[in-house]
Amino acid sequence: MKKLAPRTPTSGTEKGRQLRQEADAVMQVIEGANPEALLEALRSANASLRREADRADNPATYEAAVRILDSYTHPDLVLEARQVQAVRFRSDVFLPVFEEGQSALPNCFVRSSLFPGADPEPLPASTAAPLSAVENTSHAESPVSEIPLHEVKVQSTKKRKITLTLEGECLQSYDRRIFAACISRYRDHPLAHGADCPWMELTLGALAKEVCVTRGPTTYAAMRASLIRLGRTTLTVGQSLGKKRITLAPLLEVQLPPADAPDARKVRFRIHENIAELYGRNDWRRIPMGVLSKQGLVGWLGSFYASHSIAKEIAVGHLYKLSGLRCRDSDFPRLLKDALGKLKDTGTPSAARVTSFKVWRTEAGVLTTKVKTATMTDSD
Repeated sequence: MKKLAPRTPTSGTEKGRQLRQEADAVMQVIEGANPEALLEALRSANASLRREADRADNPATYEAAVRILDSYTHPDLVLEARQVQAVRFRSDVFLPVFEEGQSALPNCFVRSSLFPGADPEPLPASTAAPLSAVENTSHAESPVSEIPLHEVKVQSTKKRKITLTLEGECLQSYDRRIFAACISRYRDHPLAHGADCPWMELTLGALAKEVCVTRGPTTYAAMRASLIRLGRTTLTVGQSLGKKRITLAPLLEVQLPPADAPDARKVRFRIHENIAELYGRNDWRRIPMGVLSKQGLVGWLGSFYASHSIAKEIAVGHLYKLSGLRCRDSDFPRLLKDALGKLKDTGTPSAARVTSFKVWRTEAGVLTTKVKTATMTDSD
């Protein structure tokens, strides 16, 4: 590359002379640079400018999931900010606000096979039997090779890719209602941020009431088993668009007393503040516990569609994979129609109450469905 001699400013304003001097300095850097390194730097600058342009066009997509508020923010403004996303106020992190009888779950939890649409599995004899020692819900001491890894099917978009990786035992449909009930306890309390943070405490009887099940030994055994699964699960959430990768280890921190102890029906648990990264603007939904507590495919579909505000077409095969249901592919359309029919019941909360649905084959031969609930608008 031929080097150019710096121009000596001879005329013009002082500002103009300064700018020309800066231009000469830039040219000297360019002339002394390695061509390949210079090309890579230009490509990087181009990519950076395009990202900034996207950020300017879609600020809500790129903004931080947890909004940081000034320590002098008025309480009313804190509540207003919590209408749309998680917030950090002073030293505490709060989930978005939701009403009693509801829970707030990240979209990726209810639009995936994390809590599959299969009916609860029978309790193993070892789990159903009373526990004689304090249940340790951590698998930290287990050899890495013994901890199974599971890729969770999750709904993503072209603009935003999400991956879920679960370490530990696969979760069940029943675990969705238990986890949602635990989340609901943080409606008016900050999330945990360390080992010294207080625990949430409740009885198995109170938990049974929240998840709409009948109290009794079998129910208590099922809830203990669910809490143990949640406590032994590590979930890693990968996100595109510069969002943080979040590791929830464990998904729910749990302490259970021995089953034969005087306080055997008491449960202590904590949910740590890093989960708030999944509660950014448009990344979560308020869902009635009456929906989250439904079992099997009905509960999964109810939660899935309650997390959407617009009725859109979706391939039945894709819905089958997201549901985590274990059945023959050919059986799923029938099971889908049966479950959607049950969600038409007038007693179903409006967020999940199906007002209409259709299943058809496109011209390309793809079996497709479109579902509309009482709270959805139509995409057309």
